[in-house]
Amino acid sequence: MRGRQAVAIVLVEQGRMLLIRRAEGVPRPGFWSPPTGWVEPGESPAEAAVREAKEELGLEVSAEREVWHCHSDDGRLRIDWWQVTRLAGELRPDPAEVAAYRWVDAGAFFDLTPTFRQHHDFFRDRLPSLVGAPPAD
Repeated sequence: MRGRQAVAIVLVEQGRMLLIRRAEGVPRPGFWSPPTGWVEPGESPAEAAVREAKEELGLEVSAEREVWHCHSDDGRLRIDWWQVTRLAGELRPDPAEVAAYRWVDAGAFFDLTPTFRQHHDFFRDRLPSLVGAPPAD
């Protein structure tokens, strides 16, 4: 049986990416990560990214392309990372899911703790090409 699928929202503006600190009521509270959510039955990952951005962040976005994928820390989920573009709305994170947020560049990600080890390659190898910056050390 195929495991559940999730999406991570890659929202980059002014050379920085939006990260959230996960709230107490969600799995892995306190971890810094991109906003994430489940792909619901009958929904594509792109559709899930659009829906989750609205529910979790209060933003209307368009899903542009999948830019990365990884598995969850327990290996049970595939997480597709979707780059999105903001169409409308002010950032209003849902406090039930988001304890805090920050806009970070690739290097600043490594100053946050805790983070998921599986995300490190994205911030070192992929994010710099999305924002046109040199790779982080």
